[in-house]
Amino acid sequence: MNQRIAIGLVLLATCIIKINSAPIPGQTYQLTPSDPFVQELAEHATRQIQLRDGGDKQILFLNVEKAEATIDENGRSYEVRFQAGLTNCFLGEECDEWNVEDKNLYLASIFVPEQGGQVEYDINVVPLKNIPWGGGEASGYGCKSMACGIE
Repeated sequence: MNQRIAIGLVLLATCIIKINSAPIPGQTYQLTPSDPFVQELAEHATRQIQLRDGGDKQILFLNVEKAEATIDENGRSYEVRFQAGLTNCFLGEECDEWNVEDKNLYLASIFVPEQGGQVEYDINVVPLKNIPWGGGEASGYGCKSMACGIE
């Protein structure tokens, strides 16, 4: 008898937790910047920047600062703040964060509709600000010269 009561209480607690953790339409949720889906959205937005602003130089995704999601009856809306940088690499060349010459903070607004079938991303990417390198001191990106304090 006690075992049945214990199992019933565990099942009841599980149902309450699932109901309480279900998304509430219209509410905004904080997402982990390292979440693979958030990273994918930021990289997709970086490709949009490459097409729009990159020219023959590569735009490199650097990191996600903040991500939020809002769920409603039409779909899911995401806002992702991330850094991307213009490099000194031409398209097709191997490139990493040490090749970044100019970095910017961007805000990507992404809408994913809930209708079944093929998912299409409606992405709007807006540059928020240029991030200065800090007066010649090594910042972790883009400095390889002695003027940056690296020998």
